[in-house]
Amino acid sequence: MGRAARGTGKVRGVKSLQQRLAAAAKAGEVVRIIYHGGSQPGTVREISPIRVATLEILARDLATDIVKTFKLAKIELVEDATDAPEYVSHPDVPEPAGIIEALDGKRPELENLGWHVTFSEDEASVYRFFKNGKPRKTPDVSLSYDEFVIDLFVDDDGELHEDARHSTRPYRVDSLRFASGRMFGKLSRAAALFLEEAHALKSPDATDESSGESPSERQLKYARDLGVVVPVGATKGRVSELIQATLDQKDAEKLPDELIAEADPEGRSGCLSLVAFACLVAVIVFASLLWW
Repeated sequence: MGRAARGTGKVRGVKSLQQRLAAAAKAGEVVRIIYHGGSQPGTVREISPIRVATLEILARDLATDIVKTFKLAKIELVEDATDAPEYVSHPDVPEPAGIIEALDGKRPELENLGWHVTFSEDEASVYRFFKNGKPRKTPDVSLSYDEFVIDLFVDDDGELHEDARHSTRPYRVDSLRFASGRMFGKLSRAAALFLEEAHALKSPDATDESSGESPSERQLKYARDLGVVVPVGATKGRVSELIQATLDQKDAEKLPDELIAEADPEGRSGCLSLVAFACLVAVIVFASLLWW
């Protein structure tokens, strides 16, 4: 009885939290919370709720001005004064010199989540695996650095030229949950989002932050270019799943023969080849007898 009562109270608490945040989203209200997760767990944050789901809330973090997904189970509303420390958007620490330094020591953490991880001076990526244990070719989340931006222009003679200039936001984070990459001027912010997305996509109850939104025109065009058939009324999250499935299929089609054979552990394809060869020999012998 006591356990059931505690369970009922927890459910009511979640529903109450959902209602409070949904009302704030409708009114455009800023809410103070203590978030028991993320890079600074237990700190006070100010968020502007956008959409409330069953397990998560999509909200703008006012400290970083980034739209993030917060787990409802890790949110504690702050109605009065609290002794909890404030979330620090830009901790007073030196900027890392490069991607490898920014993610120093994070490889085991990411691999424990089940990712195939690659780090280099200019890029970091995490990949899921095929069923045969080989990593996929398309990353789920990536962090890249491009020092220059290439501008194209046409001169008076109609000739096309390129002009390279230093980028003010050279760090880019791409994720399956984004319709397009997000650019940053500081590596620390880009690395934090990269890690956040890697954790979010591996969360057991992770849901796409855009699961209830309609797909963008850019996303639909990309899907059409890949030959994806988009069902009527499909959400942005569903279209992302279809795109990823198509990319995975294309990757599988490019697998070398030995991996394709490995996918059939009983070797049925080899048996069929032997049967076909035997039939061909029999036909040749039979045709020879008829000829003579």
